[in-house]
Amino acid sequence: MCGIAGYIGKDKLDEQKINATLRLMENRGPDHQGRIFFQTNGAFVHLLHSRLSIIDLDKRSDQPFTIGDATIVYNGEIYNYIELREHLQKKGVPFKTGSDTEVLLSSM
Repeated sequence: MCGIAGYIGKDKLDEQKINATLRLMENRGPDHQGRIFFQTNGAFVHLLHSRLSIIDLDKRSDQPFTIGDATIVYNGEIYNYIELREHLQKKGVPFKTGSDTEVLLSSM
């Protein structure tokens, strides 16, 4: 089961807090840990993810996952992602991975 953590606030978090949080999440997702930081509307945003790889084991599917200006971290599985992917492909949506995460983000 993957682990996720996030922060939105007026202060940027220091690396020690981020690293401590990732260490606490290691047992939730031993295959990869990722993070992203950005600012939006004057707020600092930190998104953290510990991945337990189940669908598309390639590192290209690691999270945080970004398409354009949209980024996602989540824990879950889209059970009908293959059918959703086929539907989106018929509409001309390109895919770079075989992950349900990309399908979810592409459908928004």
